[in-house]
Amino acid sequence: MAPVVRIVILLISLLFINILLVGATLANTIKVGGYEEQISSWEVAPIDNDGVLVSRNGQVQVGDNIYFYIPKSNCNLLENLFSFYTASNHPRINMLKNREVFIKLNEAEILAEVRFIYPMLMGHSVWLSLGTFDIETFEKNLQPYQKFEVFIIDNEEFVANEYFDIETNYWYLDGLSHALNQGKNLCLASTT
Repeated sequence: MAPVVRIVILLISLLFINILLVGATLANTIKVGGYEEQISSWEVAPIDNDGVLVSRNGQVQVGDNIYFYIPKSNCNLLENLFSFYTASNHPRINMLKNREVFIKLNEAEILAEVRFIYPMLMGHSVWLSLGTFDIETFEKNLQPYQKFEVFIIDNEEFVANEYFDIETNYWYLDGLSHALNQGKNLCLASTT
């Protein structure tokens, strides 16, 4: 039994390394404050027979993605989600599911709902949602910003660093309009 477990762990490790290497080759470079920074390209992919997912890796922690889910039931809408990996392993992390936590998004303090929590590597991947929006309206609201920057913040009932060892991430928004248009067109094509 032990050799089988080792082989499975080796295969998963090789797959993870391969994903990181491929992701690094798909990165673009932009200049920020005189420094060059690598950013990944937007991915636009159908999800089974359910809709389309537009996503990009985070800049603080690669593997923490921003997601725009476009449901096949209405290709004019999107759900905005983003994930945070945490190795804190709080014993009650699963109790966060369906709760709202305070975040700072760019300069606004708002609530985000914890939608999913998955065991991942040595911790958990926590997915937060800002809700469902009209694609065009959402895109217009983001136009003034170069990036989508999130900080998970404390409130009287929640201490962020008890659950999250890294409480911030950001995603560049360049090319988002094109990626959302591709996602919407892919969604519409799947409904005909």
